[in-house]
Amino acid sequence: MGKLDKKIQEIRTALAEATPGPWGIGAPSPSGAINIGAKGLLVAQCAKKEQAHLIANAPTYISHLLQQIDIKDKALEFYEDEMNYTEAITVPGEEESFLLILEDKGRVARAALKGEDTNEQTHQI
Repeated sequence: MGKLDKKIQEIRTALAEATPGPWGIGAPSPSGAINIGAKGLLVAQCAKKEQAHLIANAPTYISHLLQQIDIKDKALEFYEDEMNYTEAITVPGEEESFLLILEDKGRVARAALKGEDTNEQTHQI
């Protein structure tokens, strides 16, 4: 596991251990502070509504980014796998065989760049 993988795992752990959401934004107090909370718990307090919006949506934003990392990692694993370059695959019921990468023509990469799950793309090849 590389340094980046350890940091991503740290982020996943922190997200899992955070106060469950959704987090709501309260009305500004007389002092101007904006409370962010969930299920009666104060999560954070901000001075600006833009900060409050970012913090209140942080779990959703982080979850989305982690999903995108997973999608891109799957695509990279497909292209990294030497077997996809070196072994011909014979499809049951068909006489010809092909190399997965040659048949792919970048389809898995294009799907990953769009944020689509690449599991389906690798099975369609």
